[in-house]
Amino acid sequence: GMGMASVKAAISNPSKRDMERYILQGQRMAWEKAHEIRIMMLLEAAVTRCLERVEHQAPLPFCHSQPPPEPNAKVQVPVEMMEDERACGS
Repeated sequence: GMGMASVKAAISNPSKRDMERYILQGQRMAWEKAHEIRIMMLLEAAVTRCLERVEHQAPLPFCHSQPPPEPNAKVQVPVEMMEDERACGS
């Protein structure tokens, strides 16, 4: 790691050898995290794809045996779907 003396030396007047060492240490720290960053990016992409699929689906029919949708829900269920018991499998 870099203590306060190392930080002071790094910003005061580092030698070419110091700079090479700082770059190498930085690269090593970055490579240690590269796998974690890749996993996080893959996870983010998967969540984005799932959200896009869910957002483009038609709303499910409302059944009286189910709780009603929340009043502030973004998806509005048409009245005819609420009253159509055939959609509930009855």
